[in-house]
Amino acid sequence: MGQIAGRDVNVASIAVNDLLGSATVTRTVTATETGTWVAEGSVPGYEVTASPSTLSLTAGESATVEITLTRTNAPAEEWSQGSFTWARPGATDVTSPVAVRAVDVAAPEIITGEGSSGSADAEITPGVTGTLDPTIDGLGPATVEEFAKIPGGLFGGEDDSNHLMETVVPEGATSVTWSLNAGDTASDWDLFVVTPDGGVIQEATGSGSEQLVLADPAPGTYYAISNLYSSPESAEVPASMEAVVLAGDAGNLTVSPDPLVVETGQPTPVSLEWSGLAPGTWKGTVEWAAGTRTAVTVTVAEGEGPTDPTDPTECEAADFSDNTSGSPYYEPVRWMQCSGISVGRGDGSYGKSENLTRGAAMEFLYRYVDPEKESKPAKFSDVGKDHPNYDAISWASAQRIVGGHKDGTFRPSGSVTRGELATFLYRALGPNSVKGARSGYSDVPPSHRHAKAIAWLTMEGIAVGHTDGTFRPDRAVTRGESAAWLYRTHGVVTAE
Repeated sequence: MGQIAGRDVNVASIAVNDLLGSATVTRTVTATETGTWVAEGSVPGYEVTASPSTLSLTAGESATVEITLTRTNAPAEEWSQGSFTWARPGATDVTSPVAVRAVDVAAPEIITGEGSSGSADAEITPGVTGTLDPTIDGLGPATVEEFAKIPGGLFGGEDDSNHLMETVVPEGATSVTWSLNAGDTASDWDLFVVTPDGGVIQEATGSGSEQLVLADPAPGTYYAISNLYSSPESAEVPASMEAVVLAGDAGNLTVSPDPLVVETGQPTPVSLEWSGLAPGTWKGTVEWAAGTRTAVTVTVAEGEGPTDPTDPTECEAADFSDNTSGSPYYEPVRWMQCSGISVGRGDGSYGKSENLTRGAAMEFLYRYVDPEKESKPAKFSDVGKDHPNYDAISWASAQRIVGGHKDGTFRPSGSVTRGELATFLYRALGPNSVKGARSGYSDVPPSHRHAKAIAWLTMEGIAVGHTDGTFRPDRAVTRGESAAWLYRTHGVVTAE
């Protein structure tokens, strides 16, 4: 037997949930008495026409009619309700309810790929004429846990029938997805997620695998419970749980062309490209227009993936002349060099024993953060647009990481103290607050202007004081020390 589209099933009502510009449905009508009927249709935001628009039938005679719905000003992703009527003067009208939802674009539900770098081609069909500006969320690495269970009751922890996965969702996350993947097709797994406020969300269908997606999730700790409800002969069955937290465009996936120039009803080729992915599973979404998304999954095998430029064995740059292997601060300085945070001095050295200047400190932080947007220009009398640290100082000033002096100068060549560098790092990369934290140093009382920053650095192991119990916040910090502090800060912020 042939297949028929759901919208063309010959029922009295008409429903179209994915109209692209226009859609035509077919209906067969049968007259119960002899006469002539005229088609009338009304749906807000749509033009309704019929072919033929007039039917002259004898009793018992049937006719096939094509009813076309054309979008005029209907908003996308919203249902409109109306009616389609066969009217006959002096007789009872025959009316069908109509429900229509327009979409701006039709796109694949999922696109998959492999490899640390690669591409995938696809095709979308627009329901509008103009431009589409795709929005990317991800790609983000999936946390994967594998397990095997036997059927049993639900338990809010780990046991023979339940697996517990903890997922920490940070502030600003755009979505979090849990995917429970059954190891066979005959077993029935159910997924339960406990939210930070103690609520429970469940996906417990009759299928083996389950998936739950939360958009704009509240920050906090979530617990996903995978429960094996049943299996053939109550046998042990393997499964895996994937959790992916996304927080906007991660910069490792692009769509081309972007923006997309489209014409209603004309298939449009698109290409997705990814790069720089480490081994594992990576997931994300592309939203082509409001409400229309394509899930993207990329798998990278072990042994693939980008090299780590900060690894001395993989970094091609020659060591700075004063930073030979085994020397003080070798690893932090080498990391600074291979990460592009420091290019060293003109003579090929780094200058580990020299005092760190204010201009260099801002440059190091600026290159580490690598902001995407330009900052408001700095207005310091001694930092013109031709100054080598102009962009970095402008950024740091706009972010309120550093300020100038009362005379309107920045003094980029001035030395940075240990206390000042602590504050620069804290403002640029630290948490919003460290309530109740105390530095513990005799020369850094709670009222000290750098006390909060020093307490954070000490608590995280980024910086330590001296054997006499002091921190010496007013002593100039060297370039070698600054490399070590930024290197350790990097370890802290990337581990969070």
